[in-house]
Amino acid sequence: MTSAEQSLYDSPLDYDDFSGTYFAPRRLLAALDWEHPSAAEILRLRASFISQTDLSDEGEKFHSQYLILKAGLPVKSFLFELGGSLELAETGDFALAFAWDFGISWKLPADFTSRLSLAGHFAGGRVNDSVTAFVPVTTKYYGDILRPKLSGLSVFDLNYTARLNDAIGTSLSALYFVRGDKGTYNGFPVYGGGGYFLGAEIFARVIWSPVSDIQLTLGAGAFLPSLGDAGLDEKPRWRAEITAVISLY
Repeated sequence: MTSAEQSLYDSPLDYDDFSGTYFAPRRLLAALDWEHPSAAEILRLRASFISQTDLSDEGEKFHSQYLILKAGLPVKSFLFELGGSLELAETGDFALAFAWDFGISWKLPADFTSRLSLAGHFAGGRVNDSVTAFVPVTTKYYGDILRPKLSGLSVFDLNYTARLNDAIGTSLSALYFVRGDKGTYNGFPVYGGGGYFLGAEIFARVIWSPVSDIQLTLGAGAFLPSLGDAGLDEKPRWRAEITAVISLY
């Protein structure tokens, strides 16, 4: 959650100091959730409060609290979702941070189960000492190739999934990454100043599951910095994967 923790995570494991280099810094996490599946027989509502307390002994402490609200509205074959998070961060002084997202999914009228969805995820960057960059409690990757922490970034995701039959499923996703400021995120493909638009990622998967306890997944895709202005001279990044899962009882 902090630059010091990132440096510790990136440092090599030292067996002479195993506990100091293997384990993450200590934190206390508490959460309170409330959910209503059908408010007024229309809305799906969810609210959460999360408190994160830094218990580490070294470096500057970072405490944070989050108020999270999310609503979903099903309309026939569509589902509309909107959510947001307000963060109160404390590193000696108090500061606010914001994040929000939206989603629209459509269950397609086909002979097989399929869905088309569009989503946007927005995490604020640093504005001043009172409004700072949003820092998530955990790292959730929104891409398969570019995997930044969602802080000072916006991600737009167009996704298609289909279950062709009982054994075969497919998915195809197209994502676009935009940073909100030039200080919060400085990873690939940004070296130096660069622009705001990082580029696009396309990834496809085919899942074959002949029986319930065997699954084989094939996936491939590319991240294209040339479709942005942050790293025009950077080469595309490619990824291919094969995953096999066998469940034993």
